[in-house]
Amino acid sequence: MKLKYILFCLIAFINAISAQVVINQSKCFGGSGLDYAEHYCLTSSGGYLVCGCTTSMDGDVSASISGGVDIWILKLNSALNIQSSYLYGGSVEDCALGIIEFSPNIFIVAGITNSPDWPANGSSGYGDDDLFVMAIDSSGNELWSRRLGGSNYDRYPEMIKTRDGKILISGMTNSANNEAASSHGRQDGLLVKVDTNGTVIWSKCIGTIGNEYFNNIYEANNGDLLLAGLIGSELWAVRCDSIGNVLWQGSYGGSNMEEAYSITELGSGRIVLSGRISSIDGYGTGNHGSYDILLVCLDSMGGVQWSRCYGGSNGDTYSFSIFHLQDDEVLIGANTLSFDGDVSGNHGYIDAWFLHVDSVGNILNSYCLGGASEDLVFAMGLDQHGDNLMVGTTFSNNGMVSGNHGQSDYWVVSYTALQSKIDELGGRSFTIYPNPGNDYVVIKFPEETSQDLYIKDMTGRIIKHFSIIENPINCRLEDMGPGIYFIGSPEVGYQRYVKVE
Repeated sequence: MKLKYILFCLIAFINAISAQVVINQSKCFGGSGLDYAEHYCLTSSGGYLVCGCTTSMDGDVSASISGGVDIWILKLNSALNIQSSYLYGGSVEDCALGIIEFSPNIFIVAGITNSPDWPANGSSGYGDDDLFVMAIDSSGNELWSRRLGGSNYDRYPEMIKTRDGKILISGMTNSANNEAASSHGRQDGLLVKVDTNGTVIWSKCIGTIGNEYFNNIYEANNGDLLLAGLIGSELWAVRCDSIGNVLWQGSYGGSNMEEAYSITELGSGRIVLSGRISSIDGYGTGNHGSYDILLVCLDSMGGVQWSRCYGGSNGDTYSFSIFHLQDDEVLIGANTLSFDGDVSGNHGYIDAWFLHVDSVGNILNSYCLGGASEDLVFAMGLDQHGDNLMVGTTFSNNGMVSGNHGQSDYWVVSYTALQSKIDELGGRSFTIYPNPGNDYVVIKFPEETSQDLYIKDMTGRIIKHFSIIENPINCRLEDMGPGIYFIGSPEVGYQRYVKVE
């Protein structure tokens, strides 16, 4: 099974001049086999759920369903200690690639299944590799599960919770039946929307008679859908309306192989597309060697405003995530094999590499995390304490990594990027109460200030923006669903969070 590497966004502000990384906690979870962590979510109870897959049957993995590859979900407290461990799947290969908290007691999981006996609706009309979506409660009980796709292979699921309280899944299909009945050719990008019971509301295939697929989905501020992937051998960006009708699409690349992995919307309405490129012509002009990270900035209609290549001579692959920081600056998360060019501080074979660029693509800061072997960080954001949290897979047992149980482990890291700017609003601290909130929260400052405040969701999308015209501020929450949101300003980042119940 080909696993899709996923990297979510780092929300904390990184100093534009220099940064040192201080590891608060670095923990490995797994057994003597292969354990791949793919995604995580914060929980309203103050901890985390980490999902992926495992071949282990010992260590932190106490059992096995198939003896092959099982879905493995870890429940951790705020100190990154194991509270519970859950296994799911069928008799062959199953892996969870995404997890979100839908409500305080319901979590939605998406991934790939190769098992003929799980989920239950996979007995007929489905193939070997299919997408799946399931719901579990806070105790790990499986509430429902269903297979998505058709009689051939369907892969690379990405999942978001939409503003109307439903679940939207993107991916790739090689099928032409079931949810892929509207297929155009060999491989299409697949969109499936399901309700809270897993019932399919609608599904669409987007593409041509050739090869296309989606790797990432993002809901724009106006409700449109932004999708990133591959068309032919180039990066592919698609903008759809809320029901999957294509508004525009564009391809970006050179004469060799390229692919897009992430897409996001900036505060100005511009769009940033991130991927990898091996060409030295076209959009690959300036390639440092092998694969480089490619960043393309588009206007709201898909027109190219600028593009840049980043990397070193050994290859820089899979720009898993991009995140809008402030003032149209973005943070890129990738993996690198390089030790030169734009890359410095690589600890070994493959490191996680993070690149902070300004609104026109100039590098402001970068750093690497890892050990002497292969270290892959697939998901990241803020932890429950406001520090940076990174989740991925490690083969190392040195450097920033310790306690590896075997071949590869889940790797969870809480760290702080030291910075000159403090986590305060204009140098003046503020408080939020009640937190958690329901209908409203009060934001209070010790003195008058003239700065603006923003509230972002876990994807980095701006939910609210308001000027500080009174002290304290009574912030209404009726239009915000349950979950954790980050609050702050462009000047100091988004280190404080508000929990909505």
